[in-house]
Amino acid sequence: FRTLFKHLPVGVVLADRDGRALLENDVFSRLLPKRSGSALPASVFERSCTAHGADGAVLPAAMHPLRQALRGQVARDVELQCLHDDRPPTWIRMSAVPILSDAGYTTGALVVIADIDGEKRNEERRTLLINELNHRVKNTLSAVQSIVARGLPELKENAAYRTAAESRLLALSSAHNILSSQSWESASLSDLAKSVIEPYGTRDRVRTEGPEVILSP
Repeated sequence: FRTLFKHLPVGVVLADRDGRALLENDVFSRLLPKRSGSALPASVFERSCTAHGADGAVLPAAMHPLRQALRGQVARDVELQCLHDDRPPTWIRMSAVPILSDAGYTTGALVVIADIDGEKRNEERRTLLINELNHRVKNTLSAVQSIVARGLPELKENAAYRTAAESRLLALSSAHNILSSQSWESASLSDLAKSVIEPYGTRDRVRTEGPEVILSP
């Protein structure tokens, strides 16, 4: 059992009902190191990690996966940011399950962690690139609007064309904003239709209805 435990490709710790690490493998010790000078059985809670929810918000201490497991609950795939003495903060994904006695009492927990630091870094780079793309596209659309507005002589017969062209550019910009708000992953057909219609001032003359349809980028 100890050999299997030691060579698992993910970090694993067996904790007692007080959260003290009774047994942990090398991957767990590397990803979630003990504080300087501490020795087993040290509490897993002493290791400086902050749990985050799916929306990125910091979770209260009671929502730490191990604390949930020690209350008899199963916690899956909670992301934690961990602080270290000798390197920048890193990210892990943690799951925890309670260990029950024959009588059904929680006597401890089994905790599994995986290294997702590279995954989080890639996500940050992706977000940065998308934000840069959105910024550049908006600048380009603004430049095109300026070209249309300034490229036509101030003649009465050009006014209708200028208005129509600017309205179409505004519709294109609105569609782009919808994709931007969804990180270029998808867009609602209903939202898209309402957005591109709005610049023409036809909301009172056009009705949109139908089932929810999600479009790919």
